[in-house]
Amino acid sequence: MRRSLVAAWANVRAFRIDECLAAANRLEPLLADLAESAATAARSELDVLRATALAAADAPAAALAFARRAVGGAHLGPEGPLATMVIRFAFWRAGDLEGFHAQGRPSPPAPQCRRGRLCIAFDRAVESAWEAQQLRFAASRRLAEDALEIADGACARPNPAGLLATAVLAEVAYEAGDMEAARRLLEPSLSSIQTHASVDSAARIYPLAARLAAARGELQFAVLLLREGEQLGERRNWPRLIAACLQERVGLYLADGRLIDAGDCADRLSLLAAQAPATAHLNELTTAAVLASCRVALAAEPGRDVVARLRQLHHDAVARDDLHLAVRISVRLAEALAAVEDAAEAAVVLARGLAIAADTGLYQTFLDGGVRVGELVAELSAAPGRACRIAAYADHLARHWPRAEKAAHAPQRSSGPLSARECAILRLISRGFSNKQVGRELGIAFETVKTHAKNIYGKLDAANRAEAVARAERLGLI
Repeated sequence: MRRSLVAAWANVRAFRIDECLAAANRLEPLLADLAESAATAARSELDVLRATALAAADAPAAALAFARRAVGGAHLGPEGPLATMVIRFAFWRAGDLEGFHAQGRPSPPAPQCRRGRLCIAFDRAVESAWEAQQLRFAASRRLAEDALEIADGACARPNPAGLLATAVLAEVAYEAGDMEAARRLLEPSLSSIQTHASVDSAARIYPLAARLAAARGELQFAVLLLREGEQLGERRNWPRLIAACLQERVGLYLADGRLIDAGDCADRLSLLAAQAPATAHLNELTTAAVLASCRVALAAEPGRDVVARLRQLHHDAVARDDLHLAVRISVRLAEALAAVEDAAEAAVVLARGLAIAADTGLYQTFLDGGVRVGELVAELSAAPGRACRIAAYADHLARHWPRAEKAAHAPQRSSGPLSARECAILRLISRGFSNKQVGRELGIAFETVKTHAKNIYGKLDAANRAEAVARAERLGLI
């Protein structure tokens, strides 16, 4: 029994969720052969195992049921903190702030219990993410740093708790306008997302890393990152990750003037939301789909229907206590109102967002708003009669807008997807061919192969052959 449980926990860590749940089902009938106390303890551990696996599978409602049963049982051993963490995680995912805080934090585990300390770290990371949603960035940063410290003390990086904490810290740095700090935080994480990231970490890291790459003029690499994220979401059955990556691609394509590509991604998002079951993340998928389609409509044929849909999204975000999302939607709503020539209402909506931003330090959300929003910010900074703090903050943003626009339109470092020649070279490299062998095989000069290899590394943001081959395989390029 113990050996089977250890193997099942290993499957959870490796995100082999179906294997873990199948093992739990096989073990359940064996409890009848154990002494009563041993059977009670094993049953509690099986409940926590299932709860953890379902949480990793992004099924928080199902995870909550098993975790609550474990906590309410007669015997809960070292898995107690983990069960509590899963309960709080499920409340967070459901947007139940009252339930989240009513549960209380997990109790400190024994010093030698690595799993217990990691679950404490993950709980802190979840709490930091919630604080960020509430725009309490100082508290969010402190909690994320605590989570990293606890996780590092429990085991070496990478680990799911550390990755979620890192993702939140990077988001906070990005919102403060410190793109370099966000980049330094995220870059070491990119190589470990595939093996150690939870869906909440991956859904933050991939879009933000892509946005940072695009700001550096690396649009092709940004798109490759997002495709990699979509493929991970498909393998793990994580619709939220697929939606996050598609939504970010919509923004990148619109900024690059590729309206058809943006529309295709928005259509895929709408289909994803329509096909999703009624789960805790259905609202998030629907929000992402509607927001993406509204952005495409604003770029093509803006109308009053877009304004109405964005108003409803804003109302829903406020009702879910996701203030960060609410402000982001209000920026798009102001853009839509300006597009339909309702400048007065657009100014009112944006001023409300700026009032929140001035109090919380929200910054980059506005700089990412685009040309129409930039014009509105400039008008607000010069408008008489505005509250001093709003006018001052608008003036600060307006003075930094040219820099943001310049970054958004920086020249691209890479020039499109891998060419047929580059794919052929990379296939040979993946088979262990040296540059000279590749040249002989393809009938081209050694120096030409070196030049192609350098371009391949740049497009895939790889430091060497192994990284280039691994990333190309994940992206389905070879």
